[in-house]
Amino acid sequence: MLYNIQLHLSNVVGVGAVQLAKSLLPKLLANNYANVSTVILPDRGDLSRFKSSKSSTNFIVRKRLLPNFLSRFFECIIPHRLPKNTAVLVLGDIPLNTNGVQTVFLHTPNLVKYFKPSLSIDFFKYRVAQFIFSKNEKHVSQFIVQTGVMKDKLEKFYPA
Repeated sequence: MLYNIQLHLSNVVGVGAVQLAKSLLPKLLANNYANVSTVILPDRGDLSRFKSSKSSTNFIVRKRLLPNFLSRFFECIIPHRLPKNTAVLVLGDIPLNTNGVQTVFLHTPNLVKYFKPSLSIDFFKYRVAQFIFSKNEKHVSQFIVQTGVMKDKLEKFYPA
């Protein structure tokens, strides 16, 4: 059975995450066990210029018309419907509101820590990200984290 996969990389702009994505993409596109049907790329940075000769894959550069924070909010909160028998891999920490099997690569510690309340924009952004995460975690089949400490914090912060 050939699996269909969508890759959501629209929020991947950090050096480490870009390196991971650039090494992962060619391997996923070349394998015989899954069909990467769609790859959603960021509109800036190295990854936005990724090219592949695989014609069966639809590459979409997600243009950010609003500031990144607001674009990402809408991208994650609005329901995202996948074709039947399609899985989604999300690099970018925050799960999508989707009906498909979803795996999320989680690397930012900001989603698993408490912030001292303040009026700063950073406090507001992280609280909103944590809210979206808590709302969408029910759509995730599997989280992939970098360390055991991160796994423990994730389980503690989001018991479900």
